[in-house]
Amino acid sequence: MPSARRSLGQVTLEWLMLGLVALSLLLIASAAIARAQNAQTNLAEKRILQLQIEELGYYADQICVLGEGNAHVVALSPLVFELRYADGALNMSKGRLSAMRATACPVMADRTDYKGRAYLRFERDALSGQAAVRIANQP
Repeated sequence: MPSARRSLGQVTLEWLMLGLVALSLLLIASAAIARAQNAQTNLAEKRILQLQIEELGYYADQICVLGEGNAHVVALSPLVFELRYADGALNMSKGRLSAMRATACPVMADRTDYKGRAYLRFERDALSGQAAVRIANQP
């Protein structure tokens, strides 16, 4: 009788070990899936930023060339991003992701978060008379 109990205990221990290995493999697989999904999301957001900055830059250049009285409203993606202008380039960022595009003339961008729409209009600096494009998150 003691050998029967020992073998039953051995079988139970083996099943517990097998279950532990199976759970470990499931945890590893779920972590890999989560990491892949996060990478895919980051890639999609990066592409959206690139497309969005190209569109904003295109309309900023168009408004700059056409001059006084020109304006345009750009529908934005659902991403909330920050917009900056420095060294002749428009920079759009969301967290660690960013995209840049050079523009034909200076851009004055509100540093607030953009979502929904961006309002672009031609402006001339009152002191220097230099042409610029204002991008705002409100009309």
